[in-house]
Formats: sequence, structure tokens, C-alpha cells
Amino acid sequence: MRRAMYALPQRQIMKAKSIKLLHVLYSFDIGGLENGVVNLINESKDPGIEHHICCITKSGASAMRLRRSAPIHEMHKQTGKDWGLLPRLIGLMRRLRPDVVHTRNWGSFTASLAAALCRVPVTIHGEHGWNMDDPDGDNARRRLMRKALARWITMFVAVSEDIRRWLTAKVGINDGRVVKIINGVDSENSALPVLTVPMSDGEGTLL
Repeated sequence: MRRAMYALPQRQIMKAKSIKLLHVLYSFDIGGLENGVVNLINESKDPGIEHHICCITKSGASAMRLRRSAPIHEMHKQTGKDWGLLPRLIGLMRRLRPDVVHTRNWGSFTASLAAALCRVPVTIHGEHGWNMDDPDGDNARRRLMRKALARWITMFVAVSEDIRRWLTAKVGINDGRVVKIINGVDSENSALPVLTVPMSDGEGTLL
């Protein structure tokens, strides 16, 4: 968590005994993004950080992997346009009063607006990739929304160089407000099976 916050202005890192951090994601099913949230919470050693998870739709199987206490709040977004989603997010943030809101991808971007309206001190938005209905990030309305809300977002996080360039060149986010944190898998701690198979030049190992 300290790594994800290192680039934030010092005046916005509250000198409080604890920091309430609200992670916002579309759902908490199995996936790479969800796995990252699980690892971030499980490996967080700072007892002063209080983690909460907000699911725009509902929780899922990834919740079973949490080893630390992290209350999960489900927004139960309806299919299509759900005009009640923003008021529900605002209600949650007013009740929790988080110090930091960390949204991820377009599916949770409405929470960035809720955080701005609730005057959350620090808002971080992570971009992990694009949706199937916008595989190249070319949707003009979504790019415009990101740009419009950028003034209230403390920092954008890109998990690859391609996404960093997209944020700065296509969306128009100031380069100084985009931090790149490369995504990846810890092969030593991964649950993926290790297969040893014969190779032409001897024995080899495949993940």
C-alpha cells in the first residue's frame, strides 16, 4: 500500500492514527484485478490501514481468499443504466467517511464521481485494461468522462506502459498525475501448477 501511495502529495497523506481505504471494483469474482486486491489486503502489514471493499454489483469467490478483515459492501447495480447507483455510493461514502477511495477500471468509475461529491481527501483510479465492449479504449464518452473527473482524482495508476501512454496521449491526463506500477504474477507464491515435461534438449519446466 505504501508503494501505491508514494507519489501522492504529502499534504494529502493524513497524519492520522489510521487510514480508512475503500477499494472499489465491479465485482469480487475470480480474476487478475480481483487477485491483486486480495494480495494487496493480505500483504498489508500496516495495522493503521482499515480496508473496505465496495462491489458495484456483488461479491464473489475472491472474498474467500481474504485473510484480513475487510468488510464488503455490495451496491447491487442493475443491468444497464442504474440511476440509483450514484446515490447508493454517496450514501456508503458518507457513512464510512473513507480517507482514500481507490477505484479500478471503467466498471467502478462512477465511484470516482461519488468520491468527488463527498469530498474524499484522496482518490486513486487504476486502469488495468479495457472492457470487451471497448477493447482499445476508443469510446469517446468514456474518455471524456475520465478527463472531466481528472481534476478530482489525485492519481491515476497504469499497470502497463501501453495504458500509461493511452491515459496521457488519448485521454489527456497530465503525465505528472499518472504513475505506472507494472502488473504481474509472483511465480514463487502462485497457486498455478508447475508441470515438468521432457524437452528436446533435456528436461524443462512449464508453468
